[in-house]
Amino acid sequence: MARILVVDDEETNRDLLRDLLQTEGHEIILAENGQQGVVAYQQNRPQLVITDILMPEMDGLELIKQIRAIAPDQYIIALAAAGNIALEQALEAGANEGLDKPFHIQHLLEKVQAALNL
Repeated sequence: MARILVVDDEETNRDLLRDLLQTEGHEIILAENGQQGVVAYQQNRPQLVITDILMPEMDGLELIKQIRAIAPDQYIIALAAAGNIALEQALEAGANEGLDKPFHIQHLLEKVQAALNL
């Protein structure tokens, strides 16, 4: 299937996304902040990036901008707490999609599938 980079500072969220997406047959690369995410992106060139926005060291907004500079066509799904202005900022920074946390698993899987079928 696809190689997907998941960037989230919360281990529980990373593990949930990894387990969910591996069950769908995807190879998952994990990073716990934006800095690690950029390195993991450059080393692995995933087909899809899923990133949290609010993280220490380098937030998801900067991660999105840096990935856009490396690969302008990269598909990126941003995650942020419901009602947080960060999702709007993520879309302005270059994310293709935004998804409110908490999200329905099926909704995320549909977005992942749609992104990978482009």
